[in-house]
Order: sequence, then C-alpha cells, then structure tokens
Amino acid sequence: MLRAFQFALLILGVLSQFGCSTITVEVESTRRSDLVGISDVGIVYQLLPSDEHLLKTEYKYDKFASQVEYVLNGLGYVPVAETGQDIPELMIELSYGISGPIKKEYTYYSPYYGGGGNCTSCMPMRCCCASSYSGGMMSCNDSVLRTGYYYVYRSWLHLTANYVESNNPEPAWKTSATSLGRSDDLNSLFPFLLVASEAYIGTKARDKVKIRSTDAKHPLLD
Repeated sequence: MLRAFQFALLILGVLSQFGCSTITVEVESTRRSDLVGISDVGIVYQLLPSDEHLLKTEYKYDKFASQVEYVLNGLGYVPVAETGQDIPELMIELSYGISGPIKKEYTYYSPYYGGGGNCTSCMPMRCCCASSYSGGMMSCNDSVLRTGYYYVYRSWLHLTANYVESNNPEPAWKTSATSLGRSDDLNSLFPFLLVASEAYIGTKARDKVKIRSTDAKHPLLD
C-alpha cells in the first residue's frame, strides 16, 4: 500500500509539472511464438539493468527500477526476493535513455512591409496591406518565406525478458516505449513511458498511446 501511495504521488507530481499537455508514446511489444496464449501470472522474476553503465548515469536506476517492479507486480509477476528462491524463472532487463537535442525546422510566411503600408492580413504567398497612398485602399504585396526551428528529444524504455533455464536465444518477450517531445527531463518522462506500456508488457502488440497530463484517474492510482 505504501509503494502504491508513493507511486501515486510520483505521477501526480509529474502531472503538475507538465501542465495540461498531451504526451504521445509509441509502444511495441513482441512475444515468442511458442509462448503466445500462455499466462505469465505467478512467474518469479528478477529485474536487472541491461548494462552496468545505467548505474553510473545521472538518472537513478533504483528509482526507475522500483517503478517498473510496481507495474510488474501488478501484472502478476512475483519478485524473486519475496519467494526465498535463489534463482528466478525469468530475468527481465531494464534499459532507458534520452537522446541529445534533435533539430526540427519549419517554414512560415511573414508579411512584407513595403511602400509605407500597414499589413492587415496575410495569406500564404500574398499579403494584403492598407496603403497610406491610396486612402485606405487595399493593395497586395508578396510575403516573405521564412524558416524557424526548435529542438525535441527522444526518450525510451525497454524491457527484455528471458527464461533462465532456456536454450532459446530469442527473448521470451520484449516491450519498448518511445516518445518524442520538447522535454529533456527523463526523470519526469519515465513514468509516462511506463504507464503507456503497462497494458502491453509481455504481449504481442503495437500501438500509439496518448496520455493527458491532466488525467489523474490512471489505473495505477486506484
């Protein structure tokens, strides 16, 4: 109950930080063909970082791992630490990150102020202006094509599961969530990636999930 309350506080804090924006997350999940239709409920697992460098980044692995464990436990997976077993049935590797700035360019038309006129409206390619030389009559001039730019960041979350006593090199399942947006704060974005992928973990599916940051009625908060 305490962990559920802490997770709820985390989500509410993130929601307040993002205001009323909508975040779109692309989720892709694959499952080994021989495991399709087989339930994972009750399977004992251990969560590990996919690479040791995750333990040395500015993002705290323990914080992200506890959030993932909360979701996995809610789906029926059982953490090995709670069973007394030494070896789990399933090893689940966690990976996450965020890219550097990605430049996005766009074009727009800007009014051309010429001949002493004041532009009152501007359609693409042509700009209609009130001319001081024609008693308020409208005349049209070419508008100027301009270019602007902004930066976005790609964040991601990967969960890869493998059975411990299996010779099959193909993962039991793998779930990935990615998002492209203007925020470069992975600490705030990670819960959204996790919430979006929750329903697809361990399945075979692909979807785009939109999460409104003003929606506090997420199932994890019940």
